[in-house]
Amino acid sequence: MQLRATDRQRRSSNWILFSILLTAFSLTVISCGTIGTGGRTGRNVSVRGYMRSNGSYVQPHMRSGPDGAFFNNWSTKGNVNPYTGKPGTLTGQSGAASYGYNTGTLGNAVLTPQVGNSNPQPVSNPVEKFKATRQAALNGNPAAQNNLGLMYRNGNGVRADFTEAAKWFRKAMESGDLYGLSNLGKMYLSGHGVEQDFCHGYRLINNAAERGHSPAIKTRSSIQSNIEASYLAIVLRFQTFKELRDAANSGDADAEYVLGRSYFDGVNNLKNDFKESLKWSRKAASKGNASAQILVGSHYEFGLGIGTNKVVALEWYSKAAEQRSVRAYQALGSLFYHGTNAFPNSYAQAVKWYRMGADAGDSWGQAYLGDCYYNGEGQRCPVKVCQSEA
Repeated sequence: MQLRATDRQRRSSNWILFSILLTAFSLTVISCGTIGTGGRTGRNVSVRGYMRSNGSYVQPHMRSGPDGAFFNNWSTKGNVNPYTGKPGTLTGQSGAASYGYNTGTLGNAVLTPQVGNSNPQPVSNPVEKFKATRQAALNGNPAAQNNLGLMYRNGNGVRADFTEAAKWFRKAMESGDLYGLSNLGKMYLSGHGVEQDFCHGYRLINNAAERGHSPAIKTRSSIQSNIEASYLAIVLRFQTFKELRDAANSGDADAEYVLGRSYFDGVNNLKNDFKESLKWSRKAASKGNASAQILVGSHYEFGLGIGTNKVVALEWYSKAAEQRSVRAYQALGSLFYHGTNAFPNSYAQAVKWYRMGADAGDSWGQAYLGDCYYNGEGQRCPVKVCQSEA
């Protein structure tokens, strides 16, 4: 099957848009409702049947509505699936950590608070659990401070309040709790309860990851798999986005590029503004920043904030390619694949640039090259090569 042109265009521009990633973090922060008593709130979810990767089939079923609250799941011990009658089995230690709760020595005491002076029993009512956790947090328990932040964030036992959530995550962080450090970082990424600041949020998460905090390591890995390494390296140079913006105003090329990119994606508390994006990315591009050169090229190729001019786009992409940017190879391959009124499409040129990316280890370049081979575009494809690269 031949790959549609729109598919190629979308894939060639995917690297630019990381606001989707920040939206994903936002979805993990937004709660589905407020718990006032011991019951669930929010709609239950119908799951269609599907095949697992190991070939086993999962029957259609109902599951509890996702709201990021560990205690708000049928699989949690003390709850019962109303459709199957099956009791939950996950405890604080086995399940809560995946929701950002601190389940260490201090945290476990908060997840199952001590009630009375003897024979302590777990508290299952969300409101009572919130009260017990709050008292422990006020007494200076770092794990309780983090878990209280999660309760405010998810609306678990109390009305959701992102500002309060951020406040308690900060207290936990200042008390040395790595869960609080990582969770506050996520709040800065999403802009809930605090002013959105990707620089500060990523720095906090990276700090926790560098100290061996496994949830932060997982979050950082997700960010790194979606955002180019050079961008993240620039971000880590600055404590906050304000500091980066000041550097851009002082002529720092790297900061100019990130500022332009922020206007492009509408992040870091900025509105999407292609004209401002082009203004700042062009400043960085003129100083030799390869990523900025590609961003300027994309403005001209797709007519974002300026009239479409694919010849100028070609010039900027070529400048970045001279610096051996694999993303420039992608962009040039796509440009030649589709062609323009100024110059016809050339599968041979497209294959040339895709191969350069593929040879440099770029997975998208390998995929595009495989598409060309499979479709017989640019050159004839030996069957063995097609099978291995298509």
